[in-house]
Amino acid sequence: MPLLSICIPTFNRKKYLKILLSQIEGLIHQDHLDIEICISDNCSDDGSWECIKQFASRSSRVQIKRQETNIGGNRNLIDITSIASGKWILVIGDDDTLIIENLEKLVSILPDMNAFNYILLNTKISENQNLLSMKDGKISDYDLKENLASGIQNFGFCGAHLFTQKIAKVMRQRNYEDLRSWPSFGTLIYSAFQEMEDIYFFSLPVVWQDSNGHAMEWQPHHWLDLVLRQLQVFRLNYKGEVLDNFCNTLLKKNLFSITFFKTFYSSFLYLPTETKDIMQGYKYQQLLDDIPSSYSFFHKVIIHSTFLIPITVHHFLIMHILRKELSRYIFTGDLDEKDGITQDPEILTKQND
Repeated sequence: MPLLSICIPTFNRKKYLKILLSQIEGLIHQDHLDIEICISDNCSDDGSWECIKQFASRSSRVQIKRQETNIGGNRNLIDITSIASGKWILVIGDDDTLIIENLEKLVSILPDMNAFNYILLNTKISENQNLLSMKDGKISDYDLKENLASGIQNFGFCGAHLFTQKIAKVMRQRNYEDLRSWPSFGTLIYSAFQEMEDIYFFSLPVVWQDSNGHAMEWQPHHWLDLVLRQLQVFRLNYKGEVLDNFCNTLLKKNLFSITFFKTFYSSFLYLPTETKDIMQGYKYQQLLDDIPSSYSFFHKVIIHSTFLIPITVHHFLIMHILRKELSRYIFTGDLDEKDGITQDPEILTKQND
């Protein structure tokens, strides 16, 4: 049994996968790193599988699998843990980069982590920015709740969740609909609040998110829908959907956060019709039912007021009040033209001089 299995689910992203594998190839030949690499191809048709087989032929420390049909990205993320034999399992994106120095430090402490089944890793999102600012060690219930309430989106990244075989087995046996869209995040919430697992925090980021380029081709309305879904996943995995004070606080803080309104407004500017459909859908309505009626009413007023103002007025505001270039906020149909996370329009932030 190796100490750590690094798992890479992939589908039709050979360009990004090859970059990651070229980095990893040096790791699997280092004896001091007790690791294996697991790759699950979700029935790609772009030559990814041939690339994976060639990579695996060069080392016995590589385990590979090809799905017979495309089972969906999140199901592939969950299923890949079934071929991992390591005591600890880390699932990363095929467009991510490993931070080798920090990976080596993580591996060095894992033999002393027998009291834990779950380790939350920090996340690197830019050259000088990590997502979380907690100290190394067991996360107190207070710190976990405070950080979740202030930014639930910070916990959803693939590559930030390290867990044992015990947790992986539970995740594979769970109802998929409880985890859909955010399997790692849902597993964290379930482990911490239903299974009452102690969570350890490792403050050094081991994975640099999407550092190999623009792999995500989602538009802002996709991100908006996913933000609403993440709040749902929290509810489904938190103490059997118990709506206590903390749960209520978390929903209110995240729904009324600047991040949420920026995501919503970006989506609205690019694709107003699709955005309206999302905000009239069941995810948003269910979340409004979970918060006090006064907050729910106020939130709906903000959202619906945006739709009542003609799009030309919004454009005028962007050009003449905010003094920004309108073309940055207009969707022309190119799938990889705008990305709701890495190319945030920053409309609600202070304009630079």
